[in-house]
Amino acid sequence: MFLIFPLMLGVICLYPSLRNWKKAWLAAFGVSLTIETTQLIVDLLYNANRVFEIDDLWTNSLGGLLALWLYSVFRKKYQKQ
Repeated sequence: MFLIFPLMLGVICLYPSLRNWKKAWLAAFGVSLTIETTQLIVDLLYNANRVFEIDDLWTNSLGGLLALWLYSVFRKKYQKQ
């Protein structure tokens, strides 16, 4: 969650097409799945003691949605002023 949150916050600011709940969740899930799959492959190839965890998938996806929510809150607050 701590990696995906700032990453998604930056991506949401730069790409307006991702300012949608479904697209933001899919992007966060995709990035998280890529990270977890990379960890699994590295562990299988080099025995690096990395673990593929399902919990990381949903918490990172939740972090992406939290970033979108925070962006929406700040945008509404500062757009009115």
